[in-house]
Amino acid sequence: MREIVEEEIEQIPSILGDGLLIPNGTMVMYGPPQSKKSFAIQQLMYCIAEGIPWLGIPVHSKHNTLYVELEIAAHPFQNRTRKISDYYGSVAKGAFYAHPYTLIFDDDTAIAELIQHINDHNIEVLFLDPLNLVMAGSENDDVAVKYFVRLLNAIRELANTKPSVGFVHHQSKGMWHDGEYVNRGMVDVSGGKQLASWPDTICRLAPARKDSTKTILSWEKTRNAGTQGEVWLEFDEEKLVLVKAGDSPEAAVESLLSMGPISVTEWDKQLNAFMGLHKARLLRKELVASGSAVYKQDPNDPKRKVIMKKEDA
Repeated sequence: MREIVEEEIEQIPSILGDGLLIPNGTMVMYGPPQSKKSFAIQQLMYCIAEGIPWLGIPVHSKHNTLYVELEIAAHPFQNRTRKISDYYGSVAKGAFYAHPYTLIFDDDTAIAELIQHINDHNIEVLFLDPLNLVMAGSENDDVAVKYFVRLLNAIRELANTKPSVGFVHHQSKGMWHDGEYVNRGMVDVSGGKQLASWPDTICRLAPARKDSTKTILSWEKTRNAGTQGEVWLEFDEEKLVLVKAGDSPEAAVESLLSMGPISVTEWDKQLNAFMGLHKARLLRKELVASGSAVYKQDPNDPKRKVIMKKEDA
């Protein structure tokens, strides 16, 4: 025990955030259809290549990236790439894209070519999109999943740059409740347990509500990082990029509490638009339990309860 306590162990550097993506690390982004996963990953690859923040999360240095996109046609993909370059003001020199017709991990030649491409361009971060078009076999077949994970690890070890590797994945069939998509955590990562246990980091993109234009980025697993808060996003239909939402639950809560005493009914009504009634009520109870807010009886209506900042009580 003394040796491990006294040994000088170098801290692992981080590519994204404080340990969200590390060198030779692993990451999965998943979510339901139409949650803008591919847009988010293409932005992430650009930002890592340029060494600029991604959706407000710091990128600490430039790294050559390779984004292998297999789902959309060539022309729409080119349009996305042009739009992202226009949005950020330049073409990222370290961002490489591959748009093959197929890339299935049961073909030794294809894998060898991918590794050669990684070596030729000194790729340090590789993302595959989506999993179901890369993996040979079914994602619900444990044997096929184990084989696929071994191949991903082989790429990480055999390529000269020992790249970080990740993929985009679809969410298992879930359900809506009170206008919001029920988040069951890593249970929603469709496929075998290997797909949930393999990555260092799992992040999820999902609509804030069924009728909302907002998207929530949440972090379901962060092996090398601490607990992460949700990031509320909006999609710019013209520029084809995700941006941080101008209004968020945090801003709404601050605004409501700054108004002074507000009825519990009005609180729930205002926040229902962001997060649904269930979450609005939970948040209200959490604020009171933490001491940030308190309940008081309305002096004008003894039957009505109001919520307010603790310091204003």
